[in-house]
Amino acid sequence: MGIATDSLQLARRHLLDHGACLPSALNDRLARSWQRSLHAGLPPFGGRELAEPAGGLSLSQSLEQNAQMLSFARPVMDFMYGQIRGGDCMVVLADVDSMLLHTVGDHGFLTKAQRVELRTGASWRESVRGTNAIGTAIEDASALQVRAGEHYLERNGFLHCSAAPIFTAQGPWLAPSTFRATSAHRTCTRWGWPAARRG
Repeated sequence: MGIATDSLQLARRHLLDHGACLPSALNDRLARSWQRSLHAGLPPFGGRELAEPAGGLSLSQSLEQNAQMLSFARPVMDFMYGQIRGGDCMVVLADVDSMLLHTVGDHGFLTKAQRVELRTGASWRESVRGTNAIGTAIEDASALQVRAGEHYLERNGFLHCSAAPIFTAQGPWLAPSTFRATSAHRTCTRWGWPAARRG
């Protein structure tokens, strides 16, 4: 279970007021990520506009450059989604820059996810979206789970996410990873490829 929402709201206020996380509010890894997010100039309660999803050549170039990885990933993602279909979930693949290259999931959840730009072409780099499973797993080069209010941005508190990087010559990719709504009754287990290094 995650930490109570009220406690994490207090932790955000404390971080803004004092520049440091409350002791025991988060584990050390998430606390460091929250502080990096603050230093990146991200207000946890909103304010600054988030980066728009990349379009045109940027996304097209990334898809072209990573065509081989995508050809391997798509059947794995389809298999993973088949195991969690109907659980208010989605599966995503991101590149070394935390850009989402492919997603598959329940229609209702995909609609909710788009409200926070959790969609193909969007950057989920930690410096853009704050603490999140995608960007922070790649930043730390280690598998990660971020539950509900543990996300730095309060608006992402409806997500419960697990991610793991794959290591390639280009750097750490995000392995096909699961995301679900915190209200989902069915738990989505963390998935990754055998080649993914886990923390």
